[in-house]
Amino acid sequence: MVGILLYSPKNDINWGSIVRIAHNFNVDFLITINQRYKRTSADTPNTTKHIPVFHYKNLNDFFESYPKECQLVSLEMKNSRPLESFSHPINALYCFGPESGNLPEDLLNKSIKLKIETNHCLNQAVCAGITLYDRHLKFLK
Repeated sequence: MVGILLYSPKNDINWGSIVRIAHNFNVDFLITINQRYKRTSADTPNTTKHIPVFHYKNLNDFFESYPKECQLVSLEMKNSRPLESFSHPINALYCFGPESGNLPEDLLNKSIKLKIETNHCLNQAVCAGITLYDRHLKFLK
C-alpha cells in the first residue's frame, strides 16, 4: 500500500502534478493536512475519481486515523538519509512539506527522513515525482 501525504499544500499547479504522479505510479490514496488548494486543469486524468483523497484539518486528526500499517517516510533536507541508497518499505506513506515551510517536528519524529541531493530546495511535485520514480525503479528489480 502506497500513499502520498501533502502537508499544507497551497500551489494548485503542484496539486495537479502530484495527483498525476499518483495516478501514474499506482498510489493507493492521497492525504492532505491543512489543504489550501483546489482542483486544476493540470489533473487531466481526474485522478481523484480513481484514487481516494482524505483531508485532515490538522496533525492530531491525522495521527488518530492514518493507516498505521504504512511506514511514514518524509522528505526533509536536514539529518536525513539519501534517497539513492534507501530501500523503500512495501507499505509507505510519503510525506511532503509545503514550499513555504517545513514538515512539523511531530511528523518528522515518527518518520524515516530522506533527502534528495540537490543544490537548492525542490517543490512538492518534483520531490513526489523523484521519490515515486525511485520507488518504482527499485521495485522493478
